[in-house]
Amino acid sequence: MRALVTGANGFIGSHLCERLLERNYTVRCLVRPTSDLKWIYRLPVEYVNGSVEDLDSLRRAIQDVDYVFHGAAVTKAKTPETYYRVNTKGAEHIFQVCYETRSALRKCIFVSSLAAVGPSPSKEPITEEMPCHPITDYGRSKLEAEQLAHQFMPHFPLTIIRPPAVYGPRDKDTLLFFKLAKLGITPRFQKTEQYLSLAYVEDVVDGMIRAAEHPAASGKTYFLSHEEIISWTDLATIIRRVMGKRKGISVKIPEILPKWVAQTSMGLAKFTDKPALLNEQKINEIKQPYWTVSPQKAIADFGFRPRSIEEGCRLTVQWYRNEKWL
Repeated sequence: MRALVTGANGFIGSHLCERLLERNYTVRCLVRPTSDLKWIYRLPVEYVNGSVEDLDSLRRAIQDVDYVFHGAAVTKAKTPETYYRVNTKGAEHIFQVCYETRSALRKCIFVSSLAAVGPSPSKEPITEEMPCHPITDYGRSKLEAEQLAHQFMPHFPLTIIRPPAVYGPRDKDTLLFFKLAKLGITPRFQKTEQYLSLAYVEDVVDGMIRAAEHPAASGKTYFLSHEEIISWTDLATIIRRVMGKRKGISVKIPEILPKWVAQTSMGLAKFTDKPALLNEQKINEIKQPYWTVSPQKAIADFGFRPRSIEEGCRLTVQWYRNEKWL
């Protein structure tokens, strides 16, 4: 089987390439000439230079492939237009070339995000049928891409995957939380506990491949996550436990601090070509009390089998330590 992977050089994409190769797929990666290939350059994959904004390069990349895994996206951008151009219009381009080659294509897997749905109304995990109310430009761009996906679903096999926050080896976004847990510190952004769903990266890529290979997943949307719902406090406790540490303290972050950091980051970004590391929309995301989902539909439809959070944290800590990140 031949698979095209967009976003192959990223956190999730690099793990996906490895897993596909383990399953004896021939893997083709769409990469930009400026892409950092440090996680995949040793892999026996084929490269096609291009981008999701360039239909001609997509047509070259999709030739003779059985499966398309579309994970390329921007998660930080200076303007809403950038999110739309890459995440929404880029997805439309992928769907268009899939439509053009639909007679040979077995399935397209589109990686969306929980951000397309927005926060949960309560601790009770939401299902895929929950109405969508994204609260960020990134989330809105992903929702618009999902809406386009639904227009193409009658014409070729297409599945939408919505991961929540994903962690694991190579991830830098959650590394700070692991470092704070090592120091015995659990940051809190609200007076009351905040609850969330997480996904371990290797579970996510396994679920993506299962969804691609299983006919029952066509035309559907799935959350891929751990089965457990967890608070930030309990997550820090688990991380400390797998590190062999016990004691920890909860530290309430003053409301003014993240706002100041975001404003400073946004101010500095005006003088560079890079987006702010933190902005007001991201702060609003962090402050939400619930980001909770249920993976039961994926478990029932195609045998998705997520690890426990403790096992995912143990594997992540082991990798961080081996790489001297922690």
